[in-house]
Amino acid sequence: MKKFLLNCDACDTRKMKEDVFKGYESVTINADIIFVNERSKKILDQYAVCMNADLVLNVGEEEVAIQMQNGMMEIRAGEKPEKKTILFVNGKLCIEPGTEEILKGYQGIYVNGRVCLPESVRPFLAEMKVNGVTECYPDDCIRLKQTAVIDKYFAYRVREGARYYAAKQVVLLDEKSELALLREKQVHFVTKKLVVSEALVREALPLFDMDVEVTVVPEGCKYVPGDAVLEEALLKKYGTRMYIEGDLSLAKGSEHLLEQVECLRVKGAVRMSEKQKQVFLQQNIDAEYGKIVLRKENIISQKLSVTVGETLLAAYPEGICVSDCVKVELAPEITPEQIRELLEFENCTKIVCSKEQKAVVEIVSENVARIGCDEEKKEAEEFDGTLINVDEYVL
Repeated sequence: MKKFLLNCDACDTRKMKEDVFKGYESVTINADIIFVNERSKKILDQYAVCMNADLVLNVGEEEVAIQMQNGMMEIRAGEKPEKKTILFVNGKLCIEPGTEEILKGYQGIYVNGRVCLPESVRPFLAEMKVNGVTECYPDDCIRLKQTAVIDKYFAYRVREGARYYAAKQVVLLDEKSELALLREKQVHFVTKKLVVSEALVREALPLFDMDVEVTVVPEGCKYVPGDAVLEEALLKKYGTRMYIEGDLSLAKGSEHLLEQVECLRVKGAVRMSEKQKQVFLQQNIDAEYGKIVLRKENIISQKLSVTVGETLLAAYPEGICVSDCVKVELAPEITPEQIRELLEFENCTKIVCSKEQKAVVEIVSENVARIGCDEEKKEAEEFDGTLINVDEYVL
């Protein structure tokens, strides 16, 4: 007899047929949320279905629409659902001001991710189930990106007397930002943090609340979003004076570029080899950073899949750092001693390795989500029956 295994975010069982699981020895449904009604519950009980779910929701016998959305979803004023609806969002839900009546059209809202909503709608949070982050903003504000970088054209696009909201921070480093025009238009910013150049700080502060956290960046620094790698292309694009929002990594053989760097502000860490560290500390750079993280000089980064075997290790006898990769697979012949001496892993989603390799991989890894054997692959190879892995499924 075969088995039936379903792995999904959301499963709708309401219209399932009575013989849907006929011929299966066992049935298992793994989901974040399972929608049922009285009819489907009887069928599921008949087959003794094993349901592993965060929430099993009885929708009832009345006709209720189920809307499942992956990614970005917005609820806007004037867009009321035609009938009672249960909304399931796997991603980000943004709710506009003035949508109180619209929200009453939803029998339930379930979010696996992030919710962004105005203060006036906050009472409706009691009716929502949010597995993630909830962000409330003032109703009278116009939302910008979480990190809003104000350029020289922003002042010409703003509404007069408007308040602008950035959930994380506002970055104001462009000396052509026309702050005088922003003051003239009575524009105001609401945010937690202001990153501002030394030359603009006095003009900028009146545009923000008194309690805003202020980071003053030396004059002339260019803003670099996220992580960065020190290479010719970085200096060509941003110049020799930089404010880096994430980490800075030194590429192999890039230490000579340090001679060109005049000013460096790194919000995160500076990642480099021991040899590069000696050069870095000898340079007369106006530098501030979180910490120095030592790692292998050879770097493999930003790959969907990487296989580490004897051939790869032979090509880099001094060792390798595997960074920002989705899936890394270690060949069985790689010994724990080789892993300890030659390998480092950082910011990877999954490392597939044997039980013997796992303990050492954990020691040489930083910020890796999963380490161990490929359970999904093993499960698929050994499974006798129907195996389904999807985001959403209607039985």
